Amino acid sequence: LGLRYQLGKLQLHLGKSEEAIANLQQSQNDGRHRVQSLGMLGHAFETLRWHTEAGETFRKALEAHHTHNDKLGMDLRYGLMVSLQEKGRQDRDPAPVQEAVKIASGLAMQDISFKDIRERREQLQALLQELRPA
Repeated sequence: LGLRYQLGKLQLHLGKSEEAIANLQQSQNDGRHRVQSLGMLGHAFETLRWHTEAGETFRKALEAHHTHNDKLGMDLRYGLMVSLQEKGRQDRDPAPVQEAVKIASGLAMQDISFKDIRERREQLQALLQELRPA
C-alpha cells in the first residue's frame, strides 16, 4: 500500500488524475498514509471537476485528521473550501458557497497569508452575492 501511495502521489503530480485515483483509493487503507491519501484523492477528484466527490473526500480526510489547525489540516480545509465554491458555482446554489465562506473566514483568522485566502474570500463573497435571490 505504501507503493500505491507513492505511485498515486507521482501520478497526481504528473496530471494523471484518473490513474492516481485508483492507487490513492487503495492506499487510503494504510493507516500511515490514510489522511494524505484522502487529501490527494480529493484533489484528484477536483481536477476532474467531480466537486461532490472531492468535497466528501476532503471531509473524510478532516475526520481522520484530528488537528485542523496544522499545515495538513489547513490544506484539507482549503481543498474542501474550493470544492464547495465550485459546487456552488456549478449548481448555482448558495448553500455550499456559504459553507465555503465560513471555512475561508476561519483560515483567514488563523493565517491571513495562507495561500490566496484573501482573494479567495473576496471571490466567495462576490459569488455568494451573485447566487442569492434578489
